[in-house]
Amino acid sequence: MDRVTVHLIGNAHIDPVWRWRWQEGYAEVLATCRAAIDRMEDTPDFTFSRGGAATYAWIEEADPDLFAKIRHYVREGRWNIVNGWWEQPDCNIPSTEAFIRHCLYGKRYFREKLGADVVTGWNVDSFGHAGGLPQILKKAGFKHYVFFRPTPPTERELPGPVFWWEGPDGTRILATRPPAGHYCTGGGELTAQIREAAARVPEEWGHSISMFGVGNHGGGPTKENIANIHALAADPSEPNAILSTSERFFAAIADHWDSLPVVKGDLQHHAPGCYSVHSGIKRLNRRCEEALVQAEFFASLAAPNGGPADPAELEHAWRNVLFNQFHDILAGTSLPEAYADAEVFAGESLAIAQRVENRALQALAAGVDTSGPGRPLLLFNPLARPRREVVEVQWNGAEPGHLVDADGNAVPHQGLQPTMFGGGSRIAFVADLPAGGYHCYRWVPQASGTVGREAPKGSAPSATASLSPRADEGGRGDAALPAPPSLENARWRLEFDPATGALVRLLDKEQGINVVEGPACVPVVIDDPSDTWAHGILRFETEAGRFGEPRFTVVECGPVRATLRVEQRWGSSTLRQEFSLPAEGRRIDIRLCIDWHEHHRMLKYSVPAALADPKLTAEIPGGTLARATEGEEDPCYRWVALTGDARRADGQRVPYTLALLNDSKYGYSCRGNDLRLSILRSPIACFHDPAQVEPGREYLFLDQGEQEVRLALVPHAGPWQEANLAAEADALHHPPVHVFQYPHPGTAARRSLLSVTPSQVSVLALKGAEDGPGLILRLF
Repeated sequence: MDRVTVHLIGNAHIDPVWRWRWQEGYAEVLATCRAAIDRMEDTPDFTFSRGGAATYAWIEEADPDLFAKIRHYVREGRWNIVNGWWEQPDCNIPSTEAFIRHCLYGKRYFREKLGADVVTGWNVDSFGHAGGLPQILKKAGFKHYVFFRPTPPTERELPGPVFWWEGPDGTRILATRPPAGHYCTGGGELTAQIREAAARVPEEWGHSISMFGVGNHGGGPTKENIANIHALAADPSEPNAILSTSERFFAAIADHWDSLPVVKGDLQHHAPGCYSVHSGIKRLNRRCEEALVQAEFFASLAAPNGGPADPAELEHAWRNVLFNQFHDILAGTSLPEAYADAEVFAGESLAIAQRVENRALQALAAGVDTSGPGRPLLLFNPLARPRREVVEVQWNGAEPGHLVDADGNAVPHQGLQPTMFGGGSRIAFVADLPAGGYHCYRWVPQASGTVGREAPKGSAPSATASLSPRADEGGRGDAALPAPPSLENARWRLEFDPATGALVRLLDKEQGINVVEGPACVPVVIDDPSDTWAHGILRFETEAGRFGEPRFTVVECGPVRATLRVEQRWGSSTLRQEFSLPAEGRRIDIRLCIDWHEHHRMLKYSVPAALADPKLTAEIPGGTLARATEGEEDPCYRWVALTGDARRADGQRVPYTLALLNDSKYGYSCRGNDLRLSILRSPIACFHDPAQVEPGREYLFLDQGEQEVRLALVPHAGPWQEANLAAEADALHHPPVHVFQYPHPGTAARRSLLSVTPSQVSVLALKGAEDGPGLILRLF
């Protein structure tokens, strides 16, 4: 039998942040790459593979001579650039556009600085891989993908060490989970690992792959590693161990590509606690992603008006965000000090986004006709589809008046409590906004004598909130019984259990369907004794209790919307839910404010749907994915939906969908019809099994104190594909923007600047081109 050739990939996995801050990671990158150059110089057949453009930028900045040596060996083909992204991120949590920016800025950096076109995706330490990545990788010019997690046999068995990984759209990329060893090794004996790698591939391949090199805190291949490989290669009774690259391995088995198995969907479940732990970094990540996309959108619209953005400024902001997406940072598993650094990087990116957006909007607003009596309230729509929804506007001034639109028509509004006191005004109203454009409303003081044209009487819908008794509907004569706390508009009626605070009825009045089954919108406390990652955990289902002892308050009730507040408690923690029902529209907004003081617990938000045979679909980066409803903890992006058969009041069953949207959460579970969004976890910070809690030591527990999350329920009569949930999620993340202006002449007071149809198509990015003066419009 011929010897199996084992391609040994010398590498040095470096976590720029983990149990150390980035400054220490910076120094380790320099030391490791200097050592790799030493191995190049003393071992003529040595090859070395590394990726992560962020760390190469550090080398370029700190040691130009070292960078020049790396460039030399890249040209020789011995220093192999892999990964091709800005860093090895968490591969479940970033947005679709963020993954694209990893590819864009990473590949562009390596091409311009080192002359390398990177074709092998490489995320060997990430804690799972979203099913939409094959399309992103393939369209970015990658040919292969290398990963290690999930690990066999407990987390995920795969049909072989090499396979075609297929995304939801059918795109495939060649992927490998090397059959033996790990992405990093010790400094010594490799013989057993090499033998195992040779034994775990089909005999007819004649080739296998394995990695070596000290990693995590850097180090790289040692002299002992290399001597061990050379000695094994010289022994004809052993596998033919060669120093190689992943590209050479894939090429060596090219004759067998057509017969490789296909794996569809996500590659999970490793460390599912990472989807939810450390709410702060995850909330910052979502804010940064959305803020930069929105700033680029407005800057692109403003380019003809003299308001273009500085591309270098925006790229710098994106680089900060992409660095913060490094898997140990974004997953929430680094030491606490690292998150103070991450907040600095995120804050810089948010500040850049604000400045870019404001410059663009001021440039656009300068050309808008804001003339007429009163105060201009100029609203811009950051979405390329028209929208009609509730907006809030606040200004310094307390003059009484009325609201009119661009045509002078009176617009119903309701007053809100301003966040300033002694002279502020704050109102809510339903705004009509053209696609990717603006609408100038005006607040006209009563003293002006100008009265807007009123809408026809009876045409305005309304929303109500009630805590008062109502007549008994059960047929007991004139007896009055306490009504359950409720919210209601023309489309929905929500009723709450006064004893627990749970939503017990969500009535679709058009369909005659109660959408929820049993107590819903329930904050459930879960026992969670696991480590920060939740290693070895597949489900979080052991209930410790549920929030209760409710107190209800009507926050607002008027022609625009009604809001009901439910305050609850459990243990040492309190929680406030504010349910807002607009006078029109189908989205039911929920503002969840938590003050958490529990240890080794998890908080989930339970929404059981009244659906028979429910099927679950989750939005993921790069698409959507159908998943089982067997209680596993899974990652998601902005929404998760259940679709099944709902029973109408007449007994007829019809297809129906209930979706739960979020603005900053990434994990959920579902058993049967009980959809549970994971809100937070409170393990010990940076605590890795098999470490044990030691009596007498002080520990920092995560997610303590106050945090806020915005959720939304979207019921829909029909399958999820017809619900346009992406549009609802876009609207939740990108509310209209109020731009302060004074009265001045200009073009139309209401105008669309960019419209994309049909409405199911979302704009991922509208940005300046990288290699010229044009614009890039990316659609999904």
